[in-house]
Amino acid sequence: MNFATSKTIIALAFTACASLPIMHSSYASENIIGQTKKVLVSQYTLELPVHTEMSEAFLELDGIPVNITPGFLKDRTLREAEKEWRILELKNKNNTEHAAIREQLPNGILFQYDHMRITGQGLDGSDINKRVYSTLAYGWVEHLKIKLGNDDTLDSAQLVKDLLSKIKPLQSPPTSHATCFVQGCIEHSTLSESTNILFKFKDFPALTASFRSTPYIGEQLPSLSDQKLLDYNADDELIWKSKTHFKYHIFRNTKRQLNGYDGEEILYATTQLSEGRYRTEVHATWYYPGLSGREESPEISIDLGFSYITSEQPSNPANFSETGVGGSPSQAQFIMIWDTMLNSLATR
Repeated sequence: MNFATSKTIIALAFTACASLPIMHSSYASENIIGQTKKVLVSQYTLELPVHTEMSEAFLELDGIPVNITPGFLKDRTLREAEKEWRILELKNKNNTEHAAIREQLPNGILFQYDHMRITGQGLDGSDINKRVYSTLAYGWVEHLKIKLGNDDTLDSAQLVKDLLSKIKPLQSPPTSHATCFVQGCIEHSTLSESTNILFKFKDFPALTASFRSTPYIGEQLPSLSDQKLLDYNADDELIWKSKTHFKYHIFRNTKRQLNGYDGEEILYATTQLSEGRYRTEVHATWYYPGLSGREESPEISIDLGFSYITSEQPSNPANFSETGVGGSPSQAQFIMIWDTMLNSLATR
């Protein structure tokens, strides 16, 4: 299901589904997901099933994008970095400003490339004539591949080096200025950060989760129920639903406060015909719009979901699989994992 469809479901939930039954936000009486563990995400902690693993993390610290991928030995990271260097070196071979530059670091490799000269006048009327470059680095910390920067990261070699040197495995309690990503933390000077951490579940291969937090400045973001659809056409929606045999069911749509944050929760399922087969998706979202200009109150989104495909339309469409097809959890397991995540959210 694409983003527009997801937004449509959320809009329907908060406008046309008030009469649907809502499950209460509470733990099941019996533990059916086994032991849990506490994980560190950004400035917060969550409880997840003990066999949950981080699949990837996307951070932005001090304006530098940082991509962290587990399961990479140093040699594998080096091979990927060498492949990237060959591409950049060839691309910059005839650059009249400067060839690509490679610098070996204690735990990584830094590339400066795509040098170009900028000329003109600044806002204050002063002349501008300087050379800029893109910055990219590969690093390794234990079994983590760290990729910092990209084509749009300009003149940031020193900042990238500093960030890479501050990435540490999770061995001791982090400081208040550390941004954490389950398997480690990065010390940096401010809380100006964006964090998106993805999870996978060993016991339920079809299930994925994510935690995202972003402080922001500017116009106050709307709550989940106040978000409006862009370019929404009711007639087009009806035609699309008919063609795809689209069905949906809302399990929850309610306000829910976590860690003092007044957010909203929606849990829904959809089934639709796609390329001759029926795809069912179950998704839960908790969203807090944050407070503009308040680093201690960032925008936060927590998500949990899975999908499964059947050759025939399910007898109970837009619902949980009765047989656990494709490594998906039962409804009771899903609800318990979800409530455990939400009820455990805490500032570390």
